[in-house]
This record gives sequence, C-alpha cells and structure tokens, in this order.
Amino acid sequence: MIRKCYLVSVMLMVSTLSRGQHANVQNSVVGVGTGTLIRNGSGTVNTLDTVGDPSIFGMNAWNVYAWNSTGLDSWNVNYAGYYVDTALSMNTLAYWNDGQSPSYAPDYMGQPVTDENHSFAAKRRGFPLGYYMINIPGHDDWSYLLIDGVEVWNHEDCCDYHGDVWQGFLTDTTTIEFRVMEFGGGSYGFIELIPQHVQAIATTTFIPCHNGTSTVEISASGGFPPYSGTGTFTLNAGSYEYFVVDSLGDSSLVEVNIHEPAIPDSAIVTNIPTTFCEGDTITLTAPGNGSALVLSGGGPRVFIPINSPETDYTFEIDFKTTEPDAGISSVRDADLGGSFDRDLYLSGGNIFHRLYSEEVINSYSQNYADDNWHHVAVVVEAGVGQRIYVDGIMVASGSKDYSDFSWDNTLNIGFANDWFAGSIDNVRLWNVVRTQTEIEQDQTLHVIGSLQGLVGNWDFDELNGSTIYNSVDNTEGFLVDGATVLENNTNTYLWSTGDTTRSISAYSSASISVAVTTINGCAVNTATTELTMNPIPAIPAISTTTFTFCEGGSSILNSSSSEGNQWNKNGVALIDDTSSIFNATETGNYSVTVTNAFGCSKTSLPLMITQYANPIVSTGPDMYFGECAMSYILAGGTPSGGIYSGTGVLNGIFDPSVGAGVFNIQYLFEDTNGCSSSSTSQMVVSGIPSVTLNTFANICSGAASFTLQVDHR
Repeated sequence: MIRKCYLVSVMLMVSTLSRGQHANVQNSVVGVGTGTLIRNGSGTVNTLDTVGDPSIFGMNAWNVYAWNSTGLDSWNVNYAGYYVDTALSMNTLAYWNDGQSPSYAPDYMGQPVTDENHSFAAKRRGFPLGYYMINIPGHDDWSYLLIDGVEVWNHEDCCDYHGDVWQGFLTDTTTIEFRVMEFGGGSYGFIELIPQHVQAIATTTFIPCHNGTSTVEISASGGFPPYSGTGTFTLNAGSYEYFVVDSLGDSSLVEVNIHEPAIPDSAIVTNIPTTFCEGDTITLTAPGNGSALVLSGGGPRVFIPINSPETDYTFEIDFKTTEPDAGISSVRDADLGGSFDRDLYLSGGNIFHRLYSEEVINSYSQNYADDNWHHVAVVVEAGVGQRIYVDGIMVASGSKDYSDFSWDNTLNIGFANDWFAGSIDNVRLWNVVRTQTEIEQDQTLHVIGSLQGLVGNWDFDELNGSTIYNSVDNTEGFLVDGATVLENNTNTYLWSTGDTTRSISAYSSASISVAVTTINGCAVNTATTELTMNPIPAIPAISTTTFTFCEGGSSILNSSSSEGNQWNKNGVALIDDTSSIFNATETGNYSVTVTNAFGCSKTSLPLMITQYANPIVSTGPDMYFGECAMSYILAGGTPSGGIYSGTGVLNGIFDPSVGAGVFNIQYLFEDTNGCSSSSTSQMVVSGIPSVTLNTFANICSGAASFTLQVDHR
C-alpha cells in the first residue's frame, strides 16, 4: 500500500488579545471568510458574531462546535462557535470543566454558550491508518457517535462508561462525529480512540510424552490485515520467537515456550543380581513416577504467592484423606492472612466451596474422605455462577459469578476453615472457564509446563529443599511447618508374566519385560531383564574326632567338600580358614560354607564344640616327719578325691622308712569331664640318730665310781 501524505497550509493572522477582546482573521481553519471572532475562556463576550462552519470536519484534528440549543434543534440552530482539539482522543475536560460549556475553552472562538441546554459536536477527518477500538469513557447528557455519516452508537442517558462501542479501520479520509446534548447539570464528552496494533497470539498443544511434538498456531489480531508470519506449525519442545507483520508493516513478536516431560526413569531394579542361585527369590521393581504433597494437619501447609482471578476461572486439585472435616485450600491476603475467600473444604465428607460475598455451595450424601484419590474442579463463570465438579461429575452449583475479594495475593494449600491431613497433588489454576468435558477428560492429566489459559501448575515433582515451582513461569511456592513430599506413583504396568503390580518376584531363569505407561498414556522404554539361575552345591557335612576337649586340647573338624570351604564360628566367617580341615581350640558353634564355581553357597548345620576348663588343684602345705615315725596318712589336697603319688607313697600313705631326705608328693585330681590337674608339695624326713659307746678298760673290784658318756650324732 502506498501512503499518501498531504500538507495543508493555512495562514491564520491573529493579533494577540486577552480573553473577551476582538480579533480579525483573513481565513479561518473551518473555511469561513473574514469576520469578527471572539476568544473567550470565561463565557462572557462582547459580540454576537459567530465563527466557523459547523459542517466542516477538522483535518487531522477535532473541530469542536457548539450550539445554544437542544432537542430537535440540536446541531442545527443557534450555532455559537468552536475550538480545535489536536489530540487523537477528544476529551472536553482537558479544555473546560464539568458544569461549564465549550465557550470556556481557552481557544474557543465565537459566541458564548450557556452552561445549561446546549449541544456540541466534535468532528474530525483523517486518522493515522490502522485498526482502532473506540471507547466512550463518559458523557453528559445524551451522546451519539457517527462514522462516515452513519450512526454506530448512542446512549440517550447520562454519565456512564461505554467500552468498545466500535472497532474497525480508520484512514486518512474517515470522518468521525461525536455529538453530546446537554440539558442541565454537568456537561462533558470523552471519545477515546485506541489503535489496535497488530498482536501476535500463540496457542500450543500440550506435549504429554518425552520427544513428542506440539501443534503451535500463530494468529494475529488488530493492525491491518492480511498478516504475514501466521500459520500452524509442528514443533519439538524448546523456545521460539515468531514475528507477525500486517500489511502496513506493523509487527508483533510472540515468544513460544514449549515444555515436555523429562526423560522418564526406565530402569528395572532388582533386590539381588540378575544372576542368582537356586532357591533364591529375586524381586523386580519397575520405575515409578510422581510425588504428592503430604500434610499431617495442624499447621503443615503450602504457601504460594499469587493473585487469583475473581471470575472466569477454573481451579483444580487432587486430594486423598480419611478426615471428613478438612480444609483443602483458600486464597488470602497473606500466608494464613485475616482476609480469605474461595475456601474449598470437606465437612461431613461432603465438598464445600465458599465465594465471597457470600455464597456457599456443597455436595450432598457423599463421603469423599474415603482414602481414595479424588479430582475437584471449581469453576466460576461470569453470567453463569459457580460450580463444583468431583471426578468429572458436577455435584454442586450456585448463582454467584464472581468474588468481591480482589486484593488477595496468596494461595494456601492445606488450610481453609480447618487444617488438612492427607495427600494433595496436581494443583492447577486457569484464567479460563473449562467445560465439564474438558475437566472430565483431563482430570488425570499430568501437566508439564503450560497450556493456554493455565496460570498456575504445581505437581510437587520438582522440589528444592522446601521450595516448589510453578511450571508455568517458574515462580516459587513454599512448604511450611513440616509439609513433606512423598512418592505418588501414577504409572501402570503389564509384565510379560501377566502381573500388573509395580514389583514382581521370580524364582528361575527367564527373560522378563514390562510395559510401563505414564498417567498421560506415554510408554516408557524399559529393557528386557535376563535372569539366570545357577545350581547350588550340596549341603556340606562336618565330621570330628571329638565334640569336647579339655583346656589345652582341640577338636579336628573335617568338611565333606575338598574345596570352596569357609569355616564359621557362631555364624561369623573365620578369616583365612578355608581348608577342608579346621582345628577348633575354643568353645563354639562351628559350620562350614561351601561355594561353587557359580558363586552359589550352602552352609552346613552347625556343630557344637565344647572346651572344658581344667580343675584348680592344691596338695596343701609342705610336710615334715621323722624317719623312725610311723606311717603318715596324706590329706588336705583340694578338691578332695584326688590321688597322691611319689616316693614312699602307697594308697595315700607315706612311709618314712624310705629314709631321711626331701621327697616330692604329687596330688592329681580329675573332674567329671575327664579334665585333670596336679599339685606338688614336699615331705621332709629326719634321719635316725647314730649312737657310739666307747670300749671300757678293765676295772678292778672296789675301784672308784666314774661317769659314762654317750656320743651320739
């Protein structure tokens, strides 16, 4: 399109005068000839001359004409004068006050206009080429809008706002006339022209599965069609930019962020190696997916800073509880703030929703506190009212269609009129009204990232300490006072064995596979698990020479296997004792474990080997005796019942006739276990004295007496 530009040159010769004075003009901008005009900002004039031709539209400006007439004569008789407004939108309050008249405008020219019972019309030809929306923000009293001579809107009443009264294209030749008829009281008029620049709009479809694609539709509104850059595209996850340009060159940029689920965990986990031994049980566990918020009541909750819509919205949440009276969620002016609204809660097992001010709706004869997962959707729709859907079925409705509480900034999960104890998952907030069909179809949907109209999505799968994230814009929410997140597995399973549980058990060699499907219907690529069962060795046996022995002795144990042995005492492996023969020197339960070439083992029955302690024996103190004494009965040995032995000892009696000297006497005692000890004492025997009598000399009868002396040693 070729734009044509025109330069209109008008020479206006006006002397500088104060308000209420006269001036002469050669040619006015409205095409009238020479005459007398008045510039009057006070409403008081000194002439009755009129200025301007009210049939002429201002070129790229508003000529605001005034008449001292109303009713059928408006805009026809008693023309008074005009002023010029060069703004794109015309607002009389920028030139004269409400309750005055057009002649109060600083640049007004013409006769005075009475404050009551007058009319005015703003006329303009020529607008920057484009698509516009027209609002009438205010008028007093009756008002009319004509475009290219055709009336497109009117309101024969006073003072209120009228938005979007017309939309369409304006060009450099378009004419607009905005008329106002004033009867009494205030007087004003406001016409607002808002260029509707081209705006690119992107809608995306949700990618439920990793490596999936999204259908992206780029459309446009506003501007001057046709548009370039629009269309439908198939895209992988990622970030994209699209430019849309209208036929005038006006452009708009739209950013498209397409999210997808992360690569799902595909590993099958086993409790023991996949090569196992005969008799073992191997457990195979398929991958799980998903976490849920767990609350214990009495304080734990989630605090999310967000302003929620007041109408035309949908709020969804999954919950599971056994508590019939529980607060699920509410919006507030702070975390647990004093002002609250949109309370969602259970009472007597039924679901309730309160919308300020003031309507409470609820289900009847239900028990949703049954320890099963339930999906709840609350819809508030302008002109319709509020509704509650549970598991896709509408269970309550009301007529209240908006909330009067607009200053909220917080969403509390786990508290409304009471605390919540149980599990919560998949909290979603939409700024659009979702239909019952959409709610029913998507109630089990696990949303990743964003969808059209989705402003909040919290699935509790991404956690950083006590912080959770809104997948739509990555803003933060917070787990408070002990709120936790635990696994809430939403996958389904079909094993090659026919089992449908997450974990199964196997007992033999096999090739086992499992088909895993996410809640969004996506297949998880798991590999087949090969199981190999190896044989086990025969149970070994132990032979021994003796089961008991005394202190200082031992028991020789023999394994029935010549190799692969590991000896154990009291169930604990004895390091380095791996031969087929083992010498047990202590009391204990001894076993042997035999391991074959496949690494499979069997352990013998335990064999109890007992070591007995030797008795503590004493013969008593050393003994002393004479050689010429009679026999000595040995006694005092402990414990009693032992046997004495040694030189000169027979049957427990010592015979001193063995002669003088020091003799060792041994005392031997054996207990009932056959364990013995001995002790030794000394017997000291004194010798028989040696006596010598000297030879006598011959003695005569009658000799004197003498003394005999014996020498003994």
